[in-house]
Parts: sequence; C-alpha cells; structure tokens
Amino acid sequence: MVHYFFVGLCYQIVQTLVLPVPLRIPASALLIFVFSWSFTYVVKKGLGRKAVYLMG
Repeated sequence: MVHYFFVGLCYQIVQTLVLPVPLRIPASALLIFVFSWSFTYVVKKGLGRKAVYLMG
C-alpha cells in the first residue's frame, strides 16, 4: 500500500503540467518509470554486488 504515496506524488507532479486528462496517466507512468529506474541504478552502482540482497 505504501506505493500509492509515490504514485500519487507523481500524478500530482504531472497535474501541474496542465495536460489533457487522457495523457496524465501515461505521463505519470513514464515519470514513475524514470524515478524507479534512477533509484535502482544509483543503488546498484553504490552497493555493487551487495545490491542483490536489497533490490532482489
């Protein structure tokens, strides 16, 4: 359930862009993907092989 805080935050960020409603969900999904990928990349670079235990 905690992922709803992150999804809601990204959706609110996209709402500030004043996009049409049908484009808000794909835009927020893209933003979530970019944030998630960036976080995973930083953790894997920072922890090296130990990141497998944290990230799976």
